[in-house]
Amino acid sequence: MKLAIISPFAPYRGGIAKETEVIYSHLRKSYEVKIINFKRQYPSILFPGKNQYIENNFFFSNKDIIRLIDTLNPFTWRKTANYIIENKFDKIIFRYWHPFFIPAYTYIINYLKKENSSIEIFSICDNIYPHERFIFDIKIIQNFLKKIDYYYVMSNNTYDQLNSFIPENRIEKIYLPIDNTLGPLIDKKTAREKLNYKTSLSLLFFGLIREYKGLDVLLKSMKSLVKEISDIKLYIVGECYENDIKYKTIIDDCQLSENIVWVNEYISDKDINLYFSSCDIVVLPYKQTSQSGIIPIAYKYNKLVLASNINGINDYVIPGKTGYLFEKNNYNSLSKTIVDIYKKHDFSLSEKYIEKFKKRFDSEQLVEKIISFMN
Repeated sequence: MKLAIISPFAPYRGGIAKETEVIYSHLRKSYEVKIINFKRQYPSILFPGKNQYIENNFFFSNKDIIRLIDTLNPFTWRKTANYIIENKFDKIIFRYWHPFFIPAYTYIINYLKKENSSIEIFSICDNIYPHERFIFDIKIIQNFLKKIDYYYVMSNNTYDQLNSFIPENRIEKIYLPIDNTLGPLIDKKTAREKLNYKTSLSLLFFGLIREYKGLDVLLKSMKSLVKEISDIKLYIVGECYENDIKYKTIIDDCQLSENIVWVNEYISDKDINLYFSSCDIVVLPYKQTSQSGIIPIAYKYNKLVLASNINGINDYVIPGKTGYLFEKNNYNSLSKTIVDIYKKHDFSLSEKYIEKFKKRFDSEQLVEKIISFMN
């Protein structure tokens, strides 16, 4: 089988590029696999962060990686389709997560099916509908997705959205993989000494900061938490992709500066284990999402997950065992849950549950499921 995966990849940073790297590293053991990467993913004016790229990644020069697609240049869309046809790929996997990519993807798919009706088109759908909605988005997205033959989804929420207009026998549910290339778990005391963290209860909010991720809810919960647990600290570790003034205002208004450490930058892979090893609870106060790549990272390091009870997250958490759920957008519910965990939770017991539960996030099993559905 000759397989092409159309997806962001190194030197682009972010969860999708990293997950595709994990999938590629396993698939290439058994099949001829090429990654068709982007020459330009987003124009700089639309990118909310400081930089779209990571540095010094060996995949950048790998012969299996070809950078072809410029989302703003239709000539590259045809070039991509011709490359696929000329190299006689049997199957194509598109990573789809945002309607911004629909014009390029639609052109490529239409061209391929016109030239080779037997080629099979798959998509790993990270999202069906975007977090930021726009007019006529449902019709545009559904019309595009109907062009694809088969689909992979990573949560019950995404499955239900897709299954509302696509037959279930064309959809396969998979889990986000645990990335075993990340550094190992470090002794908590050692990790805290390296970061100069001194606290009895450490909360970690990790990842790029967007409005839908609910950092404001977590910050508001801290106002009552510091009264209940004096020696508590929240570590916000991730670059802010929006105006950070609203978060700084909450911190100042609630007088939380002594209880919060904010590392406002993109964290490289080599440092991720340090932050997760040092914390007690990984908090995901999301207002909406399809799934989260933060949860597999937390489970890799046997860390308790505390998340809002929303579709897309709740099927990744076993309440009381691998984590806890609280009422979304309710900072009182969040703070109460944290206090209950602090007073009653047996962390050594949850680590044993997580050790068993995280086996479903094994990257080799993920790829076996991808291949089985393809065949």
